[in-house]
Amino acid sequence: MRISSYDPQKLEDAYGILCRAIHSELVDKFMPFGLVFCKVLPSTSTTPHCHHENEAFLIVAGQGQMKIGEELASVHRGDVVFIPAGSTHQLTNTGEGDLDFYSIYWTIAKSNENDASLELIIPAPPTPNGSLHLGHLSGPYLAADVAHRASLMLGRQSLQVMGTDDNQSYVGAKAREKRCRELDIIDEFAPQIFQVIKDFRADVSYFLRPIHNEEYKEFIIQFYADLKKDGLIKLAKRKAVRCVSSNSILYGSAIEGRCPNCGEVTGGNGCENCGYYNDAWDLAEAKSTVGEGEVDYVYVERGYIDLEEHRDFLESFVEKVAMPKVMRCFYRNYLKNKLPCVSVSEPANWGIPAPQEQGNVIYEWCEMAGGYLYLLQKMQKDNDNLDFSNVKVNLAFGFDNAFFYGLLLPVLLKNTEVDLQAFLTNYFLHLDGEKFSTSRNHAIWGRDMLDKIAPDLLRLHLSLIRSELCSTNYRISHFRCFLEDLCKWDELLTYINEANTDFPVDLSGDHKMTETEERFIYYFNQSCAEVISHYNIKSFRLNKAAKHLVDIVEQLHEFYYNGVVDNADNMHILLLALHRFCKLSAPVMPHYATDVAKCFEFDGLWDVATPLHSGTRGKLVKALPTSFVKDTLHSLDQIK
Repeated sequence: MRISSYDPQKLEDAYGILCRAIHSELVDKFMPFGLVFCKVLPSTSTTPHCHHENEAFLIVAGQGQMKIGEELASVHRGDVVFIPAGSTHQLTNTGEGDLDFYSIYWTIAKSNENDASLELIIPAPPTPNGSLHLGHLSGPYLAADVAHRASLMLGRQSLQVMGTDDNQSYVGAKAREKRCRELDIIDEFAPQIFQVIKDFRADVSYFLRPIHNEEYKEFIIQFYADLKKDGLIKLAKRKAVRCVSSNSILYGSAIEGRCPNCGEVTGGNGCENCGYYNDAWDLAEAKSTVGEGEVDYVYVERGYIDLEEHRDFLESFVEKVAMPKVMRCFYRNYLKNKLPCVSVSEPANWGIPAPQEQGNVIYEWCEMAGGYLYLLQKMQKDNDNLDFSNVKVNLAFGFDNAFFYGLLLPVLLKNTEVDLQAFLTNYFLHLDGEKFSTSRNHAIWGRDMLDKIAPDLLRLHLSLIRSELCSTNYRISHFRCFLEDLCKWDELLTYINEANTDFPVDLSGDHKMTETEERFIYYFNQSCAEVISHYNIKSFRLNKAAKHLVDIVEQLHEFYYNGVVDNADNMHILLLALHRFCKLSAPVMPHYATDVAKCFEFDGLWDVATPLHSGTRGKLVKALPTSFVKDTLHSLDQIK
């Protein structure tokens, strides 16, 4: 018989309330669920949060208001509230006395159907009109790589693929600026982009170079022809903007004016400020950027898709695809108004020719839709060792292109095998208060940072500050403060080396947990569960995952100071937790975390999602690296 007891008067702060785990070792080893006693004081609330476990609240005293997602309900003594895994929830005490409840949490094994799916993760294609800056890296490229690596870590099939956006209008703008061919611009910057992505430690299986791929060009032309044949694309003569001095039709970067939706200065076809589409001719104060500025208006024949005809499909799509709440609100608001008729071909000299349209090229966003289908089919052909019977496509992109990704691309791909599952999105990262900009050279270039500092620490910091729900500001001084605070990590590893590099890690016996050990393991497991929850591609929040990883560093450091010194059992637990942390942080810090984990040797390693518990044998087989953060801090002095 195993009996565990707890003192309801000895509670600790967690989730904004008072809690006490009821013997975490007993829970981990002998019970299929976790059990925590919780107390919410009058006029206070739990912090809003979510995790990968299912949970139930059993209210035993008091009354309150329960919020799960957007749902609200009153609760009181005797109520049992079920909270599905991944649901953001909060409990508020609305009574005069304490609100007491028990939290019961458990996990359910993934079904074979989910395990069989393959995640295809594709970040937005970078435009080869310059190299990549930190704004680029912190956005779609970091998110896509962490999501991909996390899927692999959790035992799923995953591929990350990408390519450059060679036929983008900004390539032509750069060629005009440098007085050279578009091909020269692409061949100068595309290799630089690929090298920065590689040095940023991104695990990319395939990198598409469209301009040098004839198979790709033929595929896109056929894709466009099929859309016309199916009636999705229709030819029409509609209003357009013409540059008077160059006699060219203006779109994209070739025109500038004020957005008809928000009034901010923007280029043609899409506003970076509000994310809304424009048709170029509806810009106020329009001027040409390719000639002397003066414009007039003409009618030209182009291919069009009328998105209003696909309203029912888009309304369903927006509710089905996983995405941040702020992005779903954007699409819902957009759908309250009449949807635009979007041109999918343009009169231009640069781009893939639109079939049976004299002088027109396929619009870059229509090409991109076909590009995603091309990548899916190419990966299926090149990876016969993987199961492509249930492929889920996940796109990482910035808010400025939200219209195209969420309203145009789904219509273009609706009759294909591309099954869009999730959007990993970001807003702009600002530098000293202004948007990072390649064209204005207002940037900290990825190449400059990666040449001098450890990529993994840059990845961790960008994960913390990336602009997931709103624009954020970046300063080198913030990175320095972050590293100075993280120096405790080097300090902890130094102590462990000095204690004994071959200290045995053995918790397989009948070791009785102390209160300090129980408390550490409980909160450590909670933080690990939060990280895994935020790694989930359907509820992906890299900011929160990184925050919990940094919290774990604090927990490890605090446990070392409060309980490890001269205590062999606590050292066992610390080393086990340290190894678990390395495994869990590998999607964010792939090289460093893997190198540290190699310093350990264990018998029967547990799955990374399994809570820390006793019953594992092992040892530290070589000294841990102890100057990782300090060396990076020193290198940062070389960044101007």
